[in-house]
Amino acid sequence: MSGFKQFLLRGRQPNFADYSFTINGSRFMYGDFLNHLISFLLISAIVYWLIVAPMTKLIRLFDRDKAATTKQCPECLSDIPAEARRCAHCTSELVPESEKPR
Repeated sequence: MSGFKQFLLRGRQPNFADYSFTINGSRFMYGDFLNHLISFLLISAIVYWLIVAPMTKLIRLFDRDKAATTKQCPECLSDIPAEARRCAHCTSELVPESEKPR
């Protein structure tokens, strides 16, 4: 019975360390690699859902105010202050929001 079926039937932690195959007298033990791969995937998923996802939401919350004070340069698409008259990156002339005709 395979290690994963034993895990499902007995409710124990799977151990694939004994899995191997032989080619020309050389033994390749791929079971230990599977153990480490499963451990890595589980730990990385936990770190993502407990640290990365909440921090991304928190950063988005603070970036809402930034959008009101900056705009994109139409020439180089870099972020510049909303009242800038000239882009600091490409030096193209701009009309500030306060001077645009409505």
